[in-house]
Amino acid sequence: MKKFMKKRFFIFLFPVIAICITIGALVFSKNDKGLKQEFNVSVEKEQTYRKVYMLDKDNYLVPLTFAFDSKELLADDIRYVISMLRDESPLTSKGYSTLLNENVQIQGIELDNNILNVDFSKEFKEHDKDKEEKIIESLTWTLLQYDEVNGLTISVDGVKLETLPQSGIVLPSVLDKTIGINKYYDTTGNIYNTTSVTVFYEKENNDEIVYVPVTRRVINEENIRRTVYNAMFEDIAVMSGLSKIDELELINTTSSINFEEEDLTISLVTNALIEEGIVDNELYELLVMTYNDLNDIEVSVNFEVDEEQVSVNGYSDEEEFSVSSIIINEIEA
Repeated sequence: MKKFMKKRFFIFLFPVIAICITIGALVFSKNDKGLKQEFNVSVEKEQTYRKVYMLDKDNYLVPLTFAFDSKELLADDIRYVISMLRDESPLTSKGYSTLLNENVQIQGIELDNNILNVDFSKEFKEHDKDKEEKIIESLTWTLLQYDEVNGLTISVDGVKLETLPQSGIVLPSVLDKTIGINKYYDTTGNIYNTTSVTVFYEKENNDEIVYVPVTRRVINEENIRRTVYNAMFEDIAVMSGLSKIDELELINTTSSINFEEEDLTISLVTNALIEEGIVDNELYELLVMTYNDLNDIEVSVNFEVDEEQVSVNGYSDEEEFSVSSIIINEIEA
């Protein structure tokens, strides 16, 4: 995955201090039995941020970012994240619904050549028919956030799942984000010369505005970078409960953009500046996620105002970050 400037640290590192304190306490307690044996030491634990895709009240899968204590092994990290999609997930108290029944067990996790296989117990086949596709979308988009994972396969009791048990829908041999999410396809219009892309819209959930990824068919432009850009401005039906993201209004749409290059320079209106030479990070993160995360298109984003290049608040040329580390729709677990 292409690296970009780093906005913030997402892992708080105190391992050396913790190890020293722990070893010291153990040695001290063993060598001096006459002294107090218990030590109450407060040490901050490392934190990891991950996303899970859960259903809101309107049946949209919403990416929710939450923090938890870091796991030493990737498999343990994945197990914990999948557990947040089960019926007993603490996120259900935030107004979101889980997808996996509580009796579904993870029997094995294996990563081979960047393809992740998760083996579930037989109860995985017992989900309702109208829930099956959402489960596949949620698992795929949740697990592909890991930089080590390029594709996903699902098995049940050791047998690869090739069709959905209730609906009979045939699954790709390897699941990736091209399966789409929250698919919204207009019922009218010519489907020829169109392609599927995924872009963010916004909606209100629990008195908060959240970003929701939506896959829809749009007209093919001269290249995929322009196609995705135009798709972000596509209207969507009012009845969907979704709307275009407000931050897009900061883009000066009368200015031309060279979409032939991976480095996109986008002109912003003057009031995009939060101080001289600096713009807020929200639009930057929206564009970077839309290209690199939702559509797997390597793009660098630069901004200019009145033909002068400007910086993004919180970002620096000296450091890099992975797009998957951007926090979106943060929620407390």
